[in-house]
Parts: sequence; C-alpha cells; structure tokens
Amino acid sequence: MSEFKLKTPLSEGDVDKLEVGDIVYLSGEIYTARDRAHKRAIELYESRR
Repeated sequence: MSEFKLKTPLSEGDVDKLEVGDIVYLSGEIYTARDRAHKRAIELYESRR
C-alpha cells in the first residue's frame, strides 16, 4: 500500500500508478454529486454537442 498526494486535474499517468488499497490525498477543485445530478450533467453535456 502506498500514499499519493495528487492535485487536480489528474493526468492519466497519475491514475495509472494507483492500486487498490492505496491512500490518495487530493487537492485542487473537486466536484461531487449524487446519481441524479450525474445523469443531469451528462444530459446537459450531450444536448450542447
């Protein structure tokens, strides 16, 4: 198990080095939402394409 201090936005390389059980500390802008909000965000994104 390893510890990582990462800053958003994450790069693909940042994510590739992570393994199950690692401890990850995130800093930077982070958005959270529940299921319904995710669905709404995807619908809004797709309607503007």
